[in-house]
Amino acid sequence: MVIVVVDDDEDDRVLFCEALLEINPHQPCIAIESGQNIVACLKEGTLKPDLLFIDVNMPLLGGYESVDIIRALPGMSALTIVLISTEFNPTLTAHFSDPHVKFLKKPDSFSDLVMALRGFMASITSE
Repeated sequence: MVIVVVDDDEDDRVLFCEALLEINPHQPCIAIESGQNIVACLKEGTLKPDLLFIDVNMPLLGGYESVDIIRALPGMSALTIVLISTEFNPTLTAHFSDPHVKFLKKPDSFSDLVMALRGFMASITSE
């Protein structure tokens, strides 16, 4: 499984990948720093993720906008995308009725992040 984390904050990218590695030490985690870069990689076909975590609040191309663009790309309609943020706007989340778009609130501590990701990963693998 190829997991990609997209976040403009380097510390958050590192913590997220470390948390995923704590859950499964053999699971690679690819970190990308912007919405523009993930869209470019997907358009070029240089990256084929099975699971994509995208931060909602990024400059220039945020998570919500990235999802809309990614969904329009060939072969990306069923990709599981998880929007991550410290808080979510209910009006914007209502825009996504797509069953392959999930939401995950960023926890306050590393241990809480590991616990949240462990539960989340278990839930998507059982779907």
